[in-house]
Amino acid sequence: MNARRLFHDGVPEGGPPGGRPPSGTAARFRTKFITAAALAAACFGLTQVARAETLDVSRDFDNYTSHGQFGQGGEWGISNISSGLTPPSMGSGVAFSGNVFQTFCLERNETLSPGTYNWTMSNAAHNGGVGGATNGADPISAATAYLFGLWWNGQLTNFGGSGNSYDYSFGSGRISSALQMQNAIWLLEDELTDSQMDHSSVGYAWAQAALSAVGSSTDIGNVRVLTLTDSSNGRHQDVLVLVPLPPAAMIGFGLMSAMGVVGLIRRRKNRTNLA
Repeated sequence: MNARRLFHDGVPEGGPPGGRPPSGTAARFRTKFITAAALAAACFGLTQVARAETLDVSRDFDNYTSHGQFGQGGEWGISNISSGLTPPSMGSGVAFSGNVFQTFCLERNETLSPGTYNWTMSNAAHNGGVGGATNGADPISAATAYLFGLWWNGQLTNFGGSGNSYDYSFGSGRISSALQMQNAIWLLEDELTDSQMDHSSVGYAWAQAALSAVGSSTDIGNVRVLTLTDSSNGRHQDVLVLVPLPPAAMIGFGLMSAMGVVGLIRRRKNRTNLA
């Protein structure tokens, strides 16, 4: 499966239908559309990185949180997110009642406890981690994004082999699956070494299947990282999230719709004049 298709399902790839380049008024309109979309995308990115917002973190050792094999890990429940982030809905039955979404840690040597945290968003974990960081930042891999996207959508089923499925039913089965998922993410993010992993485990199979699925791609789709800090700016964890399409894409859809309406009106006027 193509990673770009997984995370941008429904967004057409390639050029406009018919393949004929626009000219005249259409070309000028397209130029304005591209410029507006690019500016919106830039503004979206700056907003996400520069503005600190808040969210609540919870855990539930009876329903979805693992005690961890190599350290404290997920799943974590996220709720009460302030303005600035509206994640797409998770797959049916994935989010626990009262949570906006569930997530996992990226850094094995940082801690997290239930409470309220400030968050900033980027494509990398910051200021921690066992391995993989350069100048304090550790961009997430395409394999991590691919695996997390499958899990988010409730589609982590028979991945990497028959029976290698995430148990989404809350309780002991899900807690066991959460342990395997956390280990898989830590392996993909260089927080665990290959020799630390049980090669017969489901988590190891998931990690290898994700690496195989993305190949040499560096595309992380719409998976991002939330860096969490406390009210005193103390560093805590970095966790994963899916984000909706940026405003630029929505502007694009609106402009394309407007172009269609204008074209229809012009065609009708031309028919009237010819008559």
